[in-house]
Amino acid sequence: MPKSTLIVNGKTQEDKGAVIDGRTNAPVRALSDALGADIQVSGKTIYVTTDDAQPIVGSGSESIDNPYIGQPKASLEKIKAGLENDTLKLLKSERDEIKAGIDQLKASSGGELTQKTIESAEKNLATYKAADIQKYTKELELINEALQALEN
Repeated sequence: MPKSTLIVNGKTQEDKGAVIDGRTNAPVRALSDALGADIQVSGKTIYVTTDDAQPIVGSGSESIDNPYIGQPKASLEKIKAGLENDTLKLLKSERDEIKAGIDQLKASSGGELTQKTIESAEKNLATYKAADIQKYTKELELINEALQALEN
């Protein structure tokens, strides 16, 4: 198999690349070192990040499915805290207020109007930002996954 010369930003690298089955292969460590990027290997996944912390190489699907992979730990922790302490906490608090209001309405005896109000509130509760809570919970899972990848 013939070796290919690897040139990064005009500088020839000692490590060689190769074309295998019509695909260009380059030594990731040599390439990342030449670009001044950080390289991390986790299982069968290779993470290469530049100074702006954007993933540029991955051998698995994580960087495609998880936009947080490769971001700096401090940034991930800040986003995580915001999601946990602000966004999700507020959404869940508002949802709990609706539940309390429903319970209060059920405790009163207001007739047909109260029953319609309860039904409306229960319908609102069923749909009340459930998609948002689910969305932000998924975001939190992705952030935790990215933080775990940094630990490996």
